[in-house]
Amino acid sequence: MTKDYAEAGKEMDYAYWSQFFAYDIGFGKPSGFVKTASDVHGLIEAFHGAAKAIGLMARCEKMKDILRSEFATKYIIPDINKESRLGRIIVTCRGENFYGESASQIDLMQHLLQAKLPGDSPLPIQDTKAELLILMFAGSDTTAATMRHLLLYALRNPKVYTRLMEEMDTFVATHPPFDVIPYDDAQSLPYFTACLRETMRIAPSTPIGMPRHRRGGITLPEPDGRYIPEHIKLICDSFVTQKDKSVYGPNTHEFNPDRWLGKGNEEKVREFEKYDLHFGGGARVCLGENIAYL
Repeated sequence: MTKDYAEAGKEMDYAYWSQFFAYDIGFGKPSGFVKTASDVHGLIEAFHGAAKAIGLMARCEKMKDILRSEFATKYIIPDINKESRLGRIIVTCRGENFYGESASQIDLMQHLLQAKLPGDSPLPIQDTKAELLILMFAGSDTTAATMRHLLLYALRNPKVYTRLMEEMDTFVATHPPFDVIPYDDAQSLPYFTACLRETMRIAPSTPIGMPRHRRGGITLPEPDGRYIPEHIKLICDSFVTQKDKSVYGPNTHEFNPDRWLGKGNEEKVREFEKYDLHFGGGARVCLGENIAYL
């Protein structure tokens, strides 16, 4: 990037590069996205082409039955073998030992490939395929979206950008050099963490809430006041809930990392966390939340 853009005085489209980076780290080892500055095997294009259908299926329960059918398994759901798009990525990361042991690299993908059911029987291939697709698509694309918005809001707010860079510069000057910042050390970047949380609040990467059926009717609080009958689907969309003025104050559409900081503000921050639905909530909270912060 330094040679091709900074030194050459060329503009760089960060949107593409954030996606290349996020997909490269999806399986724990670079697959060539950043190195070639390209969509390796057309994987990103394939996901974006399916995004609308995925959103539709998240809302239409009857579509789930179609996806479980033999027809969908054979013709719709992407296959994972050595010749498929995703399969070639796995081979790039793991070599020809597609489902075998990988002594040199034990990570989330390897655990999925070697997962066992009670009784030591292997995880059904369909379940493995589904988990690998989620790992690659859901984790990588949402990470890229958050990276883009974080940079966008920092550049739009010079004071935020200056303060963020000062914290980064101080961190680099007081820590030994390393390729990857250890998690514990990253906790000493409070302003960066606040910027990250504010980014996810104001621009959630997946504002698709899981539907719920309420037992018994409910009357919404004023000024709405509408009555919702029993068994009507209710969805808490994070794009709406995380701009609730009764929780976050009157300036909910402003990018303000300081709302997550400040001595004596701990109780308010806990309230923010309680109503933060970026990763969902309850029994359906995103299993990848902690990994996403890493």
